[in-house]
Amino acid sequence: MRMKLAPWDDPEHGSDANSRFLFVPLLESVVDAAAIGLRMETTDGLETVLLSQERQRAVLEIQSDRVAEQRLFVMNVPKPWTGRVFVHDHKLWFWHPELKQIVGWELVA
Repeated sequence: MRMKLAPWDDPEHGSDANSRFLFVPLLESVVDAAAIGLRMETTDGLETVLLSQERQRAVLEIQSDRVAEQRLFVMNVPKPWTGRVFVHDHKLWFWHPELKQIVGWELVA
């Protein structure tokens, strides 16, 4: 679940203690607050996940207030959040040093 407020603001209500998923944003659009990031299933705390050297299954996805989550790519790599998302030549690209090739998607207006 995406955070609607800045991480330093106190939430109005709710708890994520029972959440099985962690979403790590990599890129956010200022136009519609869409975020591209990695969703990982885990019951470990954030610190444990970030310090792990093990391969982790992660789903690169787009989350937006306008549409449902859209899965783009699934990977099983160590430290998936070290990957890079960028736009070039009307395509959205994702690169991670453990992947054999860069992956990309055509952007439509």
